[in-house]
Amino acid sequence: MSGVRVLDLTRILAGPTAALSLAEHGADVLLVTAPGLPQVAPLVRDTSHGKRSTYLDYKKPDEAARLRELVSGSDVFVEGYRPHRMAARGFGPEDRAQLRPDLVYVTVNCFGFGGPFGDRAGWDQVAQAVTGCCDLQGTAANAGRPQLTPVYLCDFLTGFLGGYGVMLALTRRAREGRSYHVQVSLAQSAMLVQRQGLLDDFADTPGRLDPRNPSATRRPATPRSTATSKASARSSG
Repeated sequence: MSGVRVLDLTRILAGPTAALSLAEHGADVLLVTAPGLPQVAPLVRDTSHGKRSTYLDYKKPDEAARLRELVSGSDVFVEGYRPHRMAARGFGPEDRAQLRPDLVYVTVNCFGFGGPFGDRAGWDQVAQAVTGCCDLQGTAANAGRPQLTPVYLCDFLTGFLGGYGVMLALTRRAREGRSYHVQVSLAQSAMLVQRQGLLDDFADTPGRLDPRNPSATRRPATPRSTATSKASARSSG
């Protein structure tokens, strides 16, 4: 992706992961944030390598004008603000496509792009709760109650899917031209995972993490020369 210019207007955690995946594939990524926006320092360090960064407050007319200049010279625009917030400021996908007719615009949100929750903000833990991931995790860990997964499941998967969507859009743009709008959400990513089904016979797999004690690993009771696993027919959707 050398030569592809990306503007990353995201933070914590799916959007930065999407932009990071593009940087790791060679894109030139500029992280654009504003003073005063809350950040989580470890997550910034984890998702900002390979990026440059700058401060711009699009609420200020002169800085909004500078952001428009950056958009006009970019291939990809990634945003993760509350739904419709960017459009209200003149930075929605239709506005940006007029400024840059072949722009790939990426929107990251929690609940998807329709339905009664489509206008709401949200984050990984909320998406896990409303989609049933917490119930599945608690059941798998024999916890007797819902639990969050050991990692930010929805954030990371949504970020990877967003980056993949950009690559598909850029490939299609190279063939057909035009601009594209990539839409990814935490809740849809959670449902995608559950539709894949569960593994049900890996309890004795060497090195398996114990969900009740993530720092420890389980060892099989007896050595096994081969290990097999099969996908369960169960899936939750």
